[in-house]
Amino acid sequence: MWQYLVQHHGPTLAAPSFSVVLPVSFYFGACCMFMLLDLSSSTWLAAHRIQPAKPPSWSTMRPALMLTLWNQVLYVLPAAALSILCGSPLALPSEAPTLIVLTVQVLLCLVTFDFCYFAWHWLFHKWRWGFRCVHSVHHRYNATFAWVTQYVHPIELLVTGLFSAVTPMVYSCHPLTTWAWTLVNIWVSIDAHCGYNFPWSLHNWVPFYGGALHHDMHHQRPRTNYEPFFTYLDILAGTAASAVDDAHQQEVDTTTTTTAAAVACQ
Repeated sequence: MWQYLVQHHGPTLAAPSFSVVLPVSFYFGACCMFMLLDLSSSTWLAAHRIQPAKPPSWSTMRPALMLTLWNQVLYVLPAAALSILCGSPLALPSEAPTLIVLTVQVLLCLVTFDFCYFAWHWLFHKWRWGFRCVHSVHHRYNATFAWVTQYVHPIELLVTGLFSAVTPMVYSCHPLTTWAWTLVNIWVSIDAHCGYNFPWSLHNWVPFYGGALHHDMHHQRPRTNYEPFFTYLDILAGTAASAVDDAHQQEVDTTTTTTAAAVACQ
């Protein structure tokens, strides 16, 4: 497959713009798919909503979509344009990584990103200014849906973007592995915010994978479940939802009031 791609699509894959178009198009495509599901008014889908009493509507989703687009235009697009104009074509290796190497390195990237974001996430919940002026933007929504994934302050967008970009560099990943990691990272991030608990969802099958159930609980009870993808760090740190004091679980009641302060800080 790699030899075919290099032979027939080498210039496209090597172009700096490809590494920009791939994640952006995949992200918006996946979010639009979930948006259509959310707006379908299907009773079967509604039965699998984690919070069925708070179904997302267009009026609910519109602010999240608008901020996502605004962040893309104001921050992501200029950075992408700079990388395209100043970047050089990617050197494509003649050989592909083995399937085992690709799988192991993608898993290593997941675990590394998961740990880095857990530490950053925990800090910005404990640091009063950090939560009030940065991270509380993401907590405007107590019930998650796909567009909430990038409903974030620009600082948080920058931090997560750096984590995503640097992680495969740490392991000297093959370009194919880097692209695979990029798509997996985007998908599990959207999956964590989609708001659905399907029978086939990975969190129902993969041990220590949090998914939508784990992260939706974080939006309901912000002092729990800081880990973005897995659950073992929250278990070890005592911040898993079931291990947190009942008083702390009511933290969600303060989310609305801190959001106004976050908007003012912007």
